[in-house]
Amino acid sequence: MTGAGRGADPLTPAAYAALLDPAYRAAAAALPAEDLDWATADPAVLRAAYDASHAVFADDAAAVAVSGWPDAAGSGGLAFRPEGAPAGVAVLYFHGGGWIVGSPQSHRVAVSHLAAGAGIPVVSARYRLAPEHPYPAQVEDAVAAVARLAPDAERLVLAGDSAGAALAFWTWDALAPDLQARIAGIVGIYGAYGLGDSASRRRFGPVCPGLSDRDIAAYRAHLGLETWTGTGAAFDTLERQMAEGPPVFLAGAALDPVLDDTTAMAARLEALGRPVEAVTAEALPHGFIHFVGRVPAAAAVLAQAAAWIRTRLIPA
Repeated sequence: MTGAGRGADPLTPAAYAALLDPAYRAAAAALPAEDLDWATADPAVLRAAYDASHAVFADDAAAVAVSGWPDAAGSGGLAFRPEGAPAGVAVLYFHGGGWIVGSPQSHRVAVSHLAAGAGIPVVSARYRLAPEHPYPAQVEDAVAAVARLAPDAERLVLAGDSAGAALAFWTWDALAPDLQARIAGIVGIYGAYGLGDSASRRRFGPVCPGLSDRDIAAYRAHLGLETWTGTGAAFDTLERQMAEGPPVFLAGAALDPVLDDTTAMAARLEALGRPVEAVTAEALPHGFIHFVGRVPAAAAVLAQAAAWIRTRLIPA
């Protein structure tokens, strides 16, 4: 797995579009047009736009049983159970959205395909969003979700995309030892791991709405990490990795501003001696998992993640 290339120059929108998988370009054309400043817009406006864009693909969900899963507030999560799924194992999934948008519902299509591909029950957990709920509310909710799922699952995989991928790593850090012992692996899909300046951000950030340096700085500010003085998981997820910990599966997107976060995380884990498998979705951008029903390359990468999950939870 390689990064975007050191010293790469920023692309023009036309040049960036030309690099995209043709199937992705065709599918993206169905999305509603947006003209939003992700760094300054009201979070309520951003959430409505995000939900509307993801609703376009609602009919692409895989055929698995879906039910509500109670969180600390009594509702909000979704449980996906494929036919014939085994008992005693599960995946706990955390949605992306810069910690300010998104929900289990917005990620319903992608998570349904992950559950179907793995043949494993998946719980997509709701967590409180910033800026109304600054860090560490998200970690508190995630840890509580693990505790609520633990009576039904002796072995768990923590998974997430983008901000949710970071949250999966933060959750592992924050778990008590008895719950850490149940975690069989972590799956991070185009995660934001706190790398900071990188070639992929310089090359792709200016042409990817919602993923410029200014946008990412705004999400971090909304989350409140820079003013938080407690102890616990830090934004720099990379530096917090230790040799002790579960195996990891990482999926990056070749045309993603945070691609180099994934590359750096893979290198960090390898240097520590942690088992890690890393793949790259070629010619695809951040957010590709939502196109799983329409873009074969997106489906292929999600299938790889699903297969890895199954090997971790149901060893041969």
